[in-house]
Amino acid sequence: MPEILAHLSEEQRRAVTHGAGPMLVTAGPGSGKTHVLTSRILYLVQERLVPPGQILVITFTREAARSMQRRYLEISEKFLYSEEAQSGQVSFGTFHSFFYQILRSSEKYTRYRIIGEAEKQKLIYPLLKDIKVRRGENDKYFDPVSQEDVKSMLSAMSFDKNTGRMQEAMGQLQEPWRECYCKIRQGFEKEKEQRRQLDLDDLLVLTARELERDAGLLQYWRCRYPYALVDEFQDCNPVQYEILKMLYPKGGNLFAVGDDDQAIYGFRGADPGIMQKFMEEYLESAPGAGAQEEIAHVVLGRNYRCVQKVVDASAKVIACNRQRVEKQFASNRETEGNVRIVGFMGGREERGYVLSQCRGMTPLELDRWAVLFRTGSLLAAFGAELMQEGIPFVVREKLNNIYEHFVVRDVMDYFRAAYGCRERQLFLRLWNRPRLRVGREALDHPVVDFEHVKKFYSGAFCQNPNAVRDVEQFERKLEQLRRFSLELGITFIRRGFGYEEFLRRRAGDNRELLESWLEVLDWLEGDCAGYRDFREWERSQESTALRMSQESSGSVCNADRESREGDGCTGIAGNAAQKKGIHILTMHAAKGLEYDRVFLMDVNEGNIPKLKRGITVTDSLLEEERRLFYVGMTRARVSLELLYQTGTRERPRLPSTFLQPLLEQQGV
Repeated sequence: MPEILAHLSEEQRRAVTHGAGPMLVTAGPGSGKTHVLTSRILYLVQERLVPPGQILVITFTREAARSMQRRYLEISEKFLYSEEAQSGQVSFGTFHSFFYQILRSSEKYTRYRIIGEAEKQKLIYPLLKDIKVRRGENDKYFDPVSQEDVKSMLSAMSFDKNTGRMQEAMGQLQEPWRECYCKIRQGFEKEKEQRRQLDLDDLLVLTARELERDAGLLQYWRCRYPYALVDEFQDCNPVQYEILKMLYPKGGNLFAVGDDDQAIYGFRGADPGIMQKFMEEYLESAPGAGAQEEIAHVVLGRNYRCVQKVVDASAKVIACNRQRVEKQFASNRETEGNVRIVGFMGGREERGYVLSQCRGMTPLELDRWAVLFRTGSLLAAFGAELMQEGIPFVVREKLNNIYEHFVVRDVMDYFRAAYGCRERQLFLRLWNRPRLRVGREALDHPVVDFEHVKKFYSGAFCQNPNAVRDVEQFERKLEQLRRFSLELGITFIRRGFGYEEFLRRRAGDNRELLESWLEVLDWLEGDCAGYRDFREWERSQESTALRMSQESSGSVCNADRESREGDGCTGIAGNAAQKKGIHILTMHAAKGLEYDRVFLMDVNEGNIPKLKRGITVTDSLLEEERRLFYVGMTRARVSLELLYQTGTRERPRLPSTFLQPLLEQQGV
């Protein structure tokens, strides 16, 4: 054991060799927290003679649990030698898997089954549709309940269960869902109970309830795992923390490792103030706190990942947050590295710069680079551009095929109609986007004939001058569209056909959703550049979509799906464990990863920070967005490039306010 301690810094050694009782380790980016955790387990087993079977290690994802277990087994094979120390086995798992064990040990839940996101959506959809129908919102051409409605309701219910803050959860919803929230949740819970089903959020709520109700159950699990180590402690939500307090009361052997500067899951109910509560409830009020407190909290500030320039830049950014524990950061690396802030006129130029940097690089070289986005809305678009360039890339989360996005399909359908396509199904979609006064009854043939439709609405039986006028205008607009260039054609579809206004009405009060759709339209205007005509552009899309489909076949997404869900489009998942290429992912998905060179995209106001319109902007929301930006910055080992868009004279854009301390340093 002294051999492994020799490879630790003084702060790491203090954490690893902590005796009995609670311990909080504040571990900054790249400070070796995984090494500390695995060394701590080894120390308990080898030096404190704790049976491995009495140690529980809790993480937030299955992937993290497996990785931690692999790391522990690697070092334990080196340093474990006594038979007594090797008896039993250390338990590694997620909060959800541990809570499921507790519930299964209670007779009441032995026959219940865990359901995933897809099954939850199927259960809640009829409840939402019933609300719409009762309100008279039942259009035979449109589904009154959108995918966004389903997801937002499930998200609100998840937040409610994880925090117990129902009013705040309801505040995330638009009407009519807000006023019907309690009724919908009651119906949802009833449907699950009838099917003997539980979702992941139920595991938390029910575990807390059973431990409070059953003293024998609580005592059993206290004795089963007297020692617990919790990774990413800053991501705990109030319910998880209360359960930990029940299992490990004051004086208990709870070893918590986290960083309040990397708390980025507030939308799920995580509370960065949990770490401060731990200090107050476990350490400061512990017996003999005066002398004990100093050794029961260790701050790991030495960064073994990032060069000093990256450490300094990220420290300047996060120092603007007030709700945090101040820390001193220093790099342990001698490489100089660099941090650059670069502006581009638009997204096309910004992405073009990254593509230019990738050209000529080998897959192995690119595998040390990453491109990080704030959200996944343009991840798929950039993936398509990489595919067109023949640049290998890797994704760790669900990547949607951009050409399957309904906005792209709609725009392409407009062009197809302009170039002579008269398929009935195509016009059934287009004449509702935006809505024309033409019904299905006029489209009674597989091939649409405009003259036939006009005659249909000119007859005595179905006379409708408005419908005739709509068809005539639509026909003239298609003739105009065919004469335009592709770029001007997309602008004409947005304005002339009223497609953008249709999107605004469809999004309703959900401005964030509307912005993501408009981003796709903006990207599409860039995607068509360089093609001679529509047919060439269409063939290129089909070719790229086919390659992306082939890319996804047989590949396995390494991202943990417990909490990350796509948006319902066709999914592309790269096998990050085998394939080599540049990594493209969101800042949330990049947590815990590191790369030699990192590009942070679209560091502009309105995107970073990304704040929902209609939601009151609080200091807490802004600080969480800044923490997310900080996490993105600290993924870079050597080179960090912060890219933003300047816009045009007509549509200027501003760099993110988060860049302000860095721009001031440069004298900008």
